[in-house]
Amino acid sequence: MKNPIEAMETSVAAEKMFIYTTKDFTACDFGVLQLALYLLETLRLQKCRLEKLPVGINNLVNLRHLYISDGRHVPGEIGCLTSLQTLPVFKVGTERGRRIGELGFLVELGGELVIYDLHNVRDKEEARGARLREKKKLHKLRYRWGFWRQGCRKDEEVLEGLEPHSNLKSLTIDYYKGECYPPWLVHKASGEPSASFQPMNLVELKLFRCENVKNLPSLGEYPCLKFLEIEGLNSVKCIGNEFYMNGCDENKPIILFPALEIFTLKNMPQVKEWLEVEPTVPAFPLLKVLKIIECHNLNSVPRMSKFSSLEKLEIAECSQLGWIGDEPLSSSLNKLKRGNWKNSRSIFHGCYMNGRRRNYTL
Repeated sequence: MKNPIEAMETSVAAEKMFIYTTKDFTACDFGVLQLALYLLETLRLQKCRLEKLPVGINNLVNLRHLYISDGRHVPGEIGCLTSLQTLPVFKVGTERGRRIGELGFLVELGGELVIYDLHNVRDKEEARGARLREKKKLHKLRYRWGFWRQGCRKDEEVLEGLEPHSNLKSLTIDYYKGECYPPWLVHKASGEPSASFQPMNLVELKLFRCENVKNLPSLGEYPCLKFLEIEGLNSVKCIGNEFYMNGCDENKPIILFPALEIFTLKNMPQVKEWLEVEPTVPAFPLLKVLKIIECHNLNSVPRMSKFSSLEKLEIAECSQLGWIGDEPLSSSLNKLKRGNWKNSRSIFHGCYMNGRRRNYTL
């Protein structure tokens, strides 16, 4: 009768997949298995007590999918796994074999990837070593710096070097301490072939806790952007024209934020005004959900009547915010949530427009 390890060896060789979830799995167990793992294509590690994977994991040259949720489980010299297609997380280290350049060897990498500890990247050239701009199969990226640190430590040039491929659909930036976003994120979308990132496919963008950024990037011309969440940008004081477009080709007919459906603005302590786009320029034609939360100094926003497709409006913890305009609210609005904001009664003025009361779910 085979012992459990022998049984697992047989299973691995036959199935080319190994799934282990026990918390009692040890490096010793893994070492016994290594001889049987040479054909392994998929490895799932869940709830393991291992602080790191055993030495030698980088010899599994047939490994295509490594499912891990803890950055500690990223093997050293992971760049040796040149067949790897799935890697959910990568934790950047400073020692050899754990730097961001290891990602540059993973030419088949696709799906989703979170890159932690980007403060350990030294400069733009090292960041470019990840060759993210060449990874056309990566559809979802999250860039995350360390929170408890002093200074920006070249955050701006590092993020510039992390330019992704134009096939990217979702991007999240966390704890970035630069004062501005890189050109590849700010410049106007274009349908023309380009060597630089073009946000033609970007559907979701999240900017979290970028405390030194002073201006929002120009996002109005992103043609497929449906979900936008901006939170904790403590240095932004005004959401103005730069948010809508970058100033080029202003006479060209255009619809701003043509696909945006959900927009969340949260924890923006310094922002005082959100300016309305020029009256002749159509904007936000598909916006269904608008959330403005914890913007305590915000005192002006665009007229809500401009959001013709709005179905849900949530405004909370905006103590200085009054109401602009006396036009009726969107006829599609069916859910209104309010809390602690100035002149909150005035919003209900729109409920009685056109001689009848409109019912809302509060």
